Amino acid sequence: MTPSGRYGRAVARACDLGIALVVLMAAEYYSADYDLFLGGLMALSLLARRRFPGTVMAVVLALSAVQFALSELPDFELASAPASYDVAVLFAMMSVVHHSRTTWMPYLAGAAVLLATAAGTVDIPASGIEPFADLQMLLIYWGLTLTVWLTAFALHTRRLYAESQAARAWHAEQEQEQRVRLAATRERAEIARELHDVVAHSLAVMILQADGAGSVLRKSPDMAESALKTIAATGRDAIDDMHRIVRVLREETRTPAPWTPPTADRHGA
Repeated sequence: MTPSGRYGRAVARACDLGIALVVLMAAEYYSADYDLFLGGLMALSLLARRRFPGTVMAVVLALSAVQFALSELPDFELASAPASYDVAVLFAMMSVVHHSRTTWMPYLAGAAVLLATAAGTVDIPASGIEPFADLQMLLIYWGLTLTVWLTAFALHTRRLYAESQAARAWHAEQEQEQRVRLAATRERAEIARELHDVVAHSLAVMILQADGAGSVLRKSPDMAESALKTIAATGRDAIDDMHRIVRVLREETRTPAPWTPPTADRHGA
């Protein structure tokens, strides 16, 4: 499960701090002059691995190159190489694979670590550089690197799939809400037309009856009285119809049509 929100950010910061402490504690086991300094810089740079994975990867690789250069000095061994705090390289590579937004960065990070490890088998007697790993150790390093890379890539793919599922569910929910709003709008328009027809018909009847009552008022008071009663009854019926339609509109506003969430699978990561 992938936490989100404030809790998720707190967990992420705790993980970054834990990784940095692991690298720093690993550097404390070595007694060369610059081991703790280089390990501390690697640990410090890993704190920014989520926001700047590519930059952190470049910094850690540069520090490891300085580490190996200091370890190959002819008269002084200022750093230990290889050392357990070099695991920072794997952490940095994993961060690039998992957090990078470009498609080529994960492959570049994996290739850089593989090439850097392969450089450890190179022997240059003229410059005093001796290999620190044979073919068997190189295969072990490569196997470990590929295992970490594949694990990070699988997590990266799973995260992208979860994000796409969440986006798809959000869009489906938005489309459903839009359909509900459109249906409610169409229903209100139909009710408004019905209200218009009722009022228009009632007014037309009342106008005709009023004209008729006016024309027969002096000649036939009974017919005029009947017309006036018809006008009153038509007006009351129109008011009742308007109240009924307005009541329906209010009920529609207070209790909208029920919404059924989409049945698509939702991610749980």
